[in-house]
Amino acid sequence: MDINRMSTIARLVDVRYPTNRALAILMGLTLIVGTAVKLYSGGTVGQSLIWGLVAVLSVFFSWALSRELDPDHDLSAFVAVGLMSAALLYSNAPGILALLLMLFLSRILNRSVGPPAKINDSLLVLGIAVWLTWQGSWIFGIATAIVFLLDGILLLSHRLHRYFAAAMLIFFIIIMVGLLTEMPTRGDLSEYILWKILITVMLFIPVIIASANIKAVSDLNKHPLNARRVQIAQAMVLLTALAIALYGGDAGVMFLLPLWSAMLGVSLHRVFVVVRDRISPVVSSEYQAK
Repeated sequence: MDINRMSTIARLVDVRYPTNRALAILMGLTLIVGTAVKLYSGGTVGQSLIWGLVAVLSVFFSWALSRELDPDHDLSAFVAVGLMSAALLYSNAPGILALLLMLFLSRILNRSVGPPAKINDSLLVLGIAVWLTWQGSWIFGIATAIVFLLDGILLLSHRLHRYFAAAMLIFFIIIMVGLLTEMPTRGDLSEYILWKILITVMLFIPVIIASANIKAVSDLNKHPLNARRVQIAQAMVLLTALAIALYGGDAGVMFLLPLWSAMLGVSLHRVFVVVRDRISPVVSSEYQAK
């Protein structure tokens, strides 16, 4: 079945590629280890299996979001997977639906699959955003409206999304009026988590700047990705994650932990690449001199 006939924001994990096969193996190991650890800590078989599945999804989203944030480098996603796997030992279950929304919003903006989102894609994204807003995660409603608007006015604009932006805004206002007296209180952000956020932000900003020279191509039509769109998608992800963290506190960070792992993973990989590229010519010249 050709999934792209139904969706242009869905990307299949083709196991014919070595990196995708490696991901599949890691996900299988995560399921086994995650389930076993939960069983060992006293969970029932059902609880342990559910936690194993949550762990698998957390690892997958850290990888998938990394691929959208750093399309030029396959291996940076595995740095994010490593960070997320380690964090699973100390974290609660993240917001899977919120992560799915962030993944789809990134693809709507950066067009990594190729063509603009189909109307069923847009309706799905709108539905997820409305649901999350109704559940009190109102920042996702604002982010979704902004993404629809941007996709409707940027180069290669998808004009239909201007109407989706208006629809999201209307839903947002209606929901917020209904929830006015039931809004969740702001969470506390610990100093320990705050420093980690600041470090991630400072490392991720150079990734956004460097994406001006992006070389990746889209899945379907193999056209070069638009650098401005990629950068705007990266900035949208960063600002949304920051807003959730500042409003939700430590719980807000845990809610999007695979996304934070993705941002930190691609940032650390970039640091490695920059250092490697600067050292390699020096080492090579010294070797030739000898």
